[in-house]
Amino acid sequence: MLYLLPDTNFFIQCLSMSELDWSTLSEFDEIYLIVCRPIQREIDNLKNKGNDRVGRRARATSSLFRELIKSKQKYKLIRKANPQVKLSIEPACLASPSLKNQLDYSKTDDELVGCVYSIIEQNSDIDVRILTHDSGPMATADMLNIPFIPILDEWIRLPEKSQVEQENQRLRNELARFKKFEPDFEIVFVNSEREEMDSLEFEHVEYTPLTNNEISELMDSLKKNFPMATEFGSLERTERKSQDLFSNLLNMREVYTPASDQEISNYTNTMYPGWLEKCEKILRHLHISLKEKLQPIEFIVSVVNKGTRPGENALITISANGNFKIRPPKVEELDESSGVQNVSNSTRLLPPPPMPPKGKWSTLHFGISGLSQIGSNLGVGPISNRPLIFDNLRNERRDPNEFYYKFNRSIEPTDSFHLECDQWRHDGISKLLEGELCIDQQNQVISGVIECSIQAANVSTPVKKAISVRGKVTRVRAYEMANTMLKNLKWTGERGKNKEILQSS
Repeated sequence: MLYLLPDTNFFIQCLSMSELDWSTLSEFDEIYLIVCRPIQREIDNLKNKGNDRVGRRARATSSLFRELIKSKQKYKLIRKANPQVKLSIEPACLASPSLKNQLDYSKTDDELVGCVYSIIEQNSDIDVRILTHDSGPMATADMLNIPFIPILDEWIRLPEKSQVEQENQRLRNELARFKKFEPDFEIVFVNSEREEMDSLEFEHVEYTPLTNNEISELMDSLKKNFPMATEFGSLERTERKSQDLFSNLLNMREVYTPASDQEISNYTNTMYPGWLEKCEKILRHLHISLKEKLQPIEFIVSVVNKGTRPGENALITISANGNFKIRPPKVEELDESSGVQNVSNSTRLLPPPPMPPKGKWSTLHFGISGLSQIGSNLGVGPISNRPLIFDNLRNERRDPNEFYYKFNRSIEPTDSFHLECDQWRHDGISKLLEGELCIDQQNQVISGVIECSIQAANVSTPVKKAISVRGKVTRVRAYEMANTMLKNLKWTGERGKNKEILQSS
């Protein structure tokens, strides 16, 4: 037979006594759970502790104690056999006075130890132990050589959420219910193969700018290989009969007109010096031109509305946090006067030298009258007066279901850029948003994060996703490329026409 004096936590924190696995104590035939006076008193004090687990269990245990006191049997059968378990109340079981100087009986744990010691003093032939889950009474009992049995962790209930935690859970559940009627945005960073990625890692090449000495050396070489012309052909005006058979039949004549003083002056004072100035400017910005020819460091954000409602006044913000900046991908610019793609000067590398003025042979007389009016008779007007088709696009109404750059597309590197959509449809179709990293020339190691956030008028909580950015920058001299450019710039043709040969870096 085993006598156990349970601690208060046995009644408050454990599963109900009938649910416990008593088979762990199957070496005993009978087990008596004895409630001593200190534990009964503490249970009574805890029953007014509100509506949390402690208060509820204390009130239930106190009701059980009252039933036991009123019953004729004075005990409650918890388990019938293997082992048999009974619960009883012993208010006369008090702490031993012999330990009063060693224990602090103002503390329930010490008083419980004193009660067990009192039973052992009076009944040395019985097996009586403390049943507790707390380390305090275990340590005290061990100090006094009083036996105890630790309550198994499996007997303890799962921790109960506090009132604050329960209220937070209620609010989360309520928020989740509301979110069912909101747009459901998803953000995924992907690579060029549309595979999800959580980091952007790269190696990047940066060209170092030419030094002043290098630019001077290159310009001297340019002047030496392509000097300014000093001969401009014959200075005498000459007339002759047309050399072409068909033109001769039409009574056409040709006249040689020498280069004018104005043309020569324009070449020597403006065109040639201007060409040198332009070449020097290109050389000074060569590292930037070469950088633009490299494949940019790109990132792609896939966004989708998977919810049951469209996103109203949606705003997407893509931002950079680190030693780099970002911008939207570049677009091919159009010359508004002609609608023709405008090729940047930076992609031409070095321009050919200007052609020196020479005398010209031109037709002096046209024998068939009226042919000069052919163009006008066909009704062909100046190109500059023709309407451009893309001008009409500017007046079209903005599509409310498409995305547009807020504050216009960023051209310069920036910390963030934004896109907006009046009504983002919940079609489940992903939209791919692209961007480029802009690297500072001084940094050798690039690190930070790129974050994408989505807000909408009918979304309670913004959606955010970020990826880490890690990169290494390698420096390459632009001088070798500049030398190659000069070597590929050659004079060709019988009349001294120059030809520019472009080579990719």
